[in-house]
Amino acid sequence: SAMRSASTAWSVAGKSCCAVEAAGNRLGHAAMVHSFAAMHLAQSRTADVLRYAPQAERQFRELGNNHGLALSIRQQGTAADLRGDEELAIRRFGEAAALFRASGAEMPYVHIQRKLAAHEIAAGNFDTARSMLDEALGITRKAGDVRSEAMVLTRVGELDSRMGDFEGALTALRRALDIVREIGDRVGEVFVLYGIG
Repeated sequence: SAMRSASTAWSVAGKSCCAVEAAGNRLGHAAMVHSFAAMHLAQSRTADVLRYAPQAERQFRELGNNHGLALSIRQQGTAADLRGDEELAIRRFGEAAALFRASGAEMPYVHIQRKLAAHEIAAGNFDTARSMLDEALGITRKAGDVRSEAMVLTRVGELDSRMGDFEGALTALRRALDIVREIGDRVGEVFVLYGIG
């Protein structure tokens, strides 16, 4: 059953974490703790994410591993967002974005910018949101990452709609729809169609 499989996965992960720690593999242990946070995040257990992710953050920081550090900080931002703690979410996303940008991890940076733009749109800071999304679009197009481009275009559609530019919103959303249909992204198609509706 699914319940038994989940229980087995947690048991194996726990034993693996203990074995990695006993072997003195500090980076492996930090990665395992980060994985625990990710498993909890996938199940929307935000309290548990906020228990494990700070541990991973501390360990990655001690090791000087900025990519792992950025990932663990992003997890905390996502958990805070799910809990409705906008101030913490924005702060943690901003920290992670800076780390991703500095390390050249462009797509994680793009997706954090997309999340931060949503907060700016909600706050009515349309110029800031536009600047963030324009930058994100440029990065996705340069990288040829069409799935990420479609996700950013969907947020552009949301921004244009909030600004009353419905023609601009439809242009962005129709382009996003073309992309997700071309690549067979059915989940993305649902989100874009919702935006068009």
